[in-house]
Amino acid sequence: AREALKSVEAIAGSGRLMAAISEHYLNDNVRIAASERFLSRLLSDARVEQGQVRDFVLGANVGGWQTTATNVGVDLKPSGNRLRFDLVLNGTVQSNTAGATSQATIYTSGYHTFRSSKEITFDGYTFTTGPATIAVNANNTTTGASTRMSGVPIFGRMAQRIAMQEAGNRRPQAEAIAASRVSDRVVPKFNEEVNRAFANATRDIETEFAAGLKAARIYPDRQHYASTNDRALIGTRLVQDGKLGGNAADAKLLEPGNGAAVVMHESVINNSIDEIGFAGKTMSEEELRHHLELFLSKALSREFKFRAPTEAVQETPVAAGEAPAEDDAAKGPAKLIFAKEDPIRVQFGNGVLLLVIRAGLEREGQDPIPEHEISVPLHFEVAGDQLKIVRDSLKIVPIEGGFNPVQQKVMNTRISAALPERTVSGKFKLQGPTREVDARVTNITLVDGWIAVAVE
Repeated sequence: AREALKSVEAIAGSGRLMAAISEHYLNDNVRIAASERFLSRLLSDARVEQGQVRDFVLGANVGGWQTTATNVGVDLKPSGNRLRFDLVLNGTVQSNTAGATSQATIYTSGYHTFRSSKEITFDGYTFTTGPATIAVNANNTTTGASTRMSGVPIFGRMAQRIAMQEAGNRRPQAEAIAASRVSDRVVPKFNEEVNRAFANATRDIETEFAAGLKAARIYPDRQHYASTNDRALIGTRLVQDGKLGGNAADAKLLEPGNGAAVVMHESVINNSIDEIGFAGKTMSEEELRHHLELFLSKALSREFKFRAPTEAVQETPVAAGEAPAEDDAAKGPAKLIFAKEDPIRVQFGNGVLLLVIRAGLEREGQDPIPEHEISVPLHFEVAGDQLKIVRDSLKIVPIEGGFNPVQQKVMNTRISAALPERTVSGKFKLQGPTREVDARVTNITLVDGWIAVAVE
């Protein structure tokens, strides 16, 4: 298909054909939509900090304690060619202070709120941060006063009343100074911490995420990022030379709700499988696992290990009239001989992940079993925090030669034992810039060549 497309590129009037082919066969094959609420969880950071107050305000030495509570969220902004959002820091400052002059000491309770915003953009490679802005609403309440006359009848109360009145007159100035102090303390720290976190994120994308995918040859050849007022949208395509991409996915698959939706076309899985390098290989189950571990370690830029199998291959009892030698072959050492073309393929549709394996079997002390095409239908069931993988009956047909029921049984025993039904946790951790957050799979849909995983 790719060669045929190249042959008509230069022909006048081929634009409509090119556009149709690109839309249906060379389109993005990974798409992600994340809601603003989901991103806020991923990027959130709540803190409570306490500290002493030592200041000089309007001629008074001010001392006391204050408590600052902050929470970070995300406010998505529309953009057609990158992710764009404001990182929003909302906070409150509560204080209890005493301001002392030679004439009086004024006791004040402060309750100040602020909202600081800092724009972040991401083009697929680099996070860019803008300067933080802040709006502060300062509120001071005078709770008491003491003077040198305190305790003296009549004159003490009169002096206290005058001091309270003077404090009230200076309240607008004091609140303006309090707002300035909050701004001076919050903005530089907010800028510094956010700039550092996203500079580190840019570095990690290049040195870990991108470097690993490039080393494994599964880095996308194109990327597109966009955002609306309530969701972030990502589209990427993994298509090497001679490979096909996705088609036009149903927009309903990219409805993230309050979470996120990850949608992958079967082409991205199959193109990645080609890079793992099964074609023409002969491998035992242990060698296969090790081969996958090496590939995933390279792609993830860190060591990856599968959990070691805990159960041996289930042995099938010998039925009356069957040849014991052939049944014994299902119990002893054996290796898969993968086909030289399309050794493993997946197909998504009608609620089924169909795993297709083209392989023969090498048996110790026995004649090898020639190549068969083994189709393994898998269903996914989400129940609460659990994800159940259900396997239907295998379909096994010879690629060459006649049908042999004994050989088919041996292949069925081997593949069934290697791919048992299992229940796994649907919960996992997502790493944000400052912390990990809990997430879980809520639904899996397989339709028209796509798998859509809903996450909250």
